[in-house]
Amino acid sequence: MRISRFSRHALISSAAAGMLAACAPSTMPQALALATRADRGKSWMAPEAMGGKLLYITDGGNSGGGYVSVYSYPHGHLVGTLTGLDNPDGSCVDRLGDVFITDVNAGDIVEYTHGGTTPIKTLSDGSSRGPVGCAIDSVTGNLAVANVDGSVGVYRKARGNPTFYYFTHEGDAYFCGYDDSGNLFVDGLSYHYLNEGFQFAELPRRKTTFEVITINETVESPGQVQWDGKYIAVGDAEQRLVYRVDVIGSSGTVKQTVQLTDGGANAFLIRGRRLIDASYFYGAVEYYRYPAGGSPRRVIAKGVTFPNSATVSDKEGS
Repeated sequence: MRISRFSRHALISSAAAGMLAACAPSTMPQALALATRADRGKSWMAPEAMGGKLLYITDGGNSGGGYVSVYSYPHGHLVGTLTGLDNPDGSCVDRLGDVFITDVNAGDIVEYTHGGTTPIKTLSDGSSRGPVGCAIDSVTGNLAVANVDGSVGVYRKARGNPTFYYFTHEGDAYFCGYDDSGNLFVDGLSYHYLNEGFQFAELPRRKTTFEVITINETVESPGQVQWDGKYIAVGDAEQRLVYRVDVIGSSGTVKQTVQLTDGGANAFLIRGRRLIDASYFYGAVEYYRYPAGGSPRRVIAKGVTFPNSATVSDKEGS
């Protein structure tokens, strides 16, 4: 079954999308790199890409297919493109710098070495509706993959077949992230209610069932989930907010709200005091100060079709 690239944005109404388009800034910082259609003919990587940090941006494409744009980090020069993927969505990286890309329509998770153009391993997702977000546990090296059927597959040491845990039996799992203790957090939608509703849950380390967490703020549309070093950062794609959430038991308390002006908050990566936003609506890759938020400090790329995720690879964990 092919999954529409819009499936994990189902809660965002067309009216909201129109509002965001109408609010798009007339003047934005000059983009440093733009992946053109010519760049996407086949996978390639510039020689200089091998020696430094790389920023990977997955893109669902326009009329089928998709690609991954690779930029030098933090400079933002386009140094490569990965093609041959059906609908690349999520991305994450292990301590060696290997990059994992979820290919939602193919039902696979594809692994590349830092700067590599040929997959070194392909894991079968095994869910009924395809993989989207992914995360690597820094404690165990396990790979977690959120699936549109409401399950989360965990691959021990990022190998073999997954063990499935159900985030929800009546909804979708979209984004996932580990904290520094190996606890896994996931968000998505639950169809248990009359209207589609945001759901957030934790799979504690060494536990086998998710525990639902209630956040004391309204999240309109599920966005990225990531440990920021102190709190769990949870994105709200519709409100363009990132909530810094302190989780204790089944309660999540918002300690700070980060507004991304001109951003999306559906897919982002936090690197210290920088937040990299892969803005689905604006078709841009932007740098923000974190946790200050506000307007983007720099635009790395404009014209990206449907950016779905961002990750940075440091070669050999450098």
